[in-house]
Amino acid sequence: MTPRPHDAFFKETFSNLDNARGELRSVLPPAVSALIDWSSLQLEPGSFVDEALRETLTDLLFSVQMHGREAQLYLLFEHQSSPDPLMPFRVLAYIVRVWDAWLRDNRGATRLPPVIPVLLAQVDGGWASASDLLSIIDFADDAERAVLGPYVPQCRLLVDDLAHLTNDDLDGRPLPDEARLALAALRDVRSSTDIKATILRWRRWLHAKTNTGTLVSYLMHASTATPEQLAKIFGSIEPTQEERVMSTATDLIQQGKREGMAAGKAEMLCNLLRLRFGAPATTIRDRVHAADAATLDRWAARVLTATSIDEVLAD
Repeated sequence: MTPRPHDAFFKETFSNLDNARGELRSVLPPAVSALIDWSSLQLEPGSFVDEALRETLTDLLFSVQMHGREAQLYLLFEHQSSPDPLMPFRVLAYIVRVWDAWLRDNRGATRLPPVIPVLLAQVDGGWASASDLLSIIDFADDAERAVLGPYVPQCRLLVDDLAHLTNDDLDGRPLPDEARLALAALRDVRSSTDIKATILRWRRWLHAKTNTGTLVSYLMHASTATPEQLAKIFGSIEPTQEERVMSTATDLIQQGKREGMAAGKAEMLCNLLRLRFGAPATTIRDRVHAADAATLDRWAARVLTATSIDEVLAD
């Protein structure tokens, strides 16, 4: 089972450009949205979130064209029980990292692309913290703020607060049904005490053409419902979904077993490397854990005869 189901669900859903386009167009002010050539939307590689905060934050970066020049749309997802009061500061730091990465790819540039941050908040009770950097700067009073404010960095977040997003709100957005289901699930599942009643509230978006695979995966990880229960619930809404949900669930269970076996082999190989050659570097551990089961078996067979870690991991 994935250790970060909210992250995985968010990334799988909004890495789809149709879903991302609908979400971003829903949150950006109309005047900003009108500047963007939405047909140019592209997902960019990399993450800019601090490693220590990955339990509560994940991110996606998109590029777009504005009047023929590049801009960046930075979509952050926060999922925890209470909002982070320093979020505007953290987002400013992430934007600087986005610019650093952009400058490495555009050497010699003397101007930076706009980076517009959007925060999708899955916070119990709704977003109650600041959404702009200026409001968390410790000014003595309003007079000092007026004098010093123009000389400190400014960063304003566009917050999409899931806690206050109704189903009617979702219907009014330019979203595919898959994205509506995803936002509803992120809003509802963590606090749900009756998963059947929760899913039934989403029935308007469940039909024969709806791809529920990503949603079923999330429900299997984030709720206590069994695959059989999920199949019955989905089937009661749309009969064609019952078989599809069971098929998806079975595939996910088998995948989880394979991943679990590979993870166990990877950890065992890391232990063997440590005993034979000393503690392996983080890069070596990452490479081992990214390998498939067959490759791990091949490497493990070399441990006793190899003279170095490089020899063990040789292709």
